[in-house]
Amino acid sequence: MTDFVDPLEEPYAADRAAATPPDAGAEEAFEARREAERREAENEAAETRPGPSPDAADGTQVTSASEGDALDPTTPVDNLE
Repeated sequence: MTDFVDPLEEPYAADRAAATPPDAGAEEAFEARREAERREAENEAAETRPGPSPDAADGTQVTSASEGDALDPTTPVDNLE
């Protein structure tokens, strides 16, 4: 069983032994990992973002049929509220 180390008395004793020097490449590895995570998050956001509808080739906004338009004769009556 390990001895309890009071973090207020010895804040860094539990994290790292004083005899070992810090890793020189740790900062670069950390930055590379953060950059990879940022790019992955951007890719996921781009995949979930709705793209242009294939029906909207002329640039018009295509809306759901359930929204309905009271002035449009092609809108089913049961969709109008």
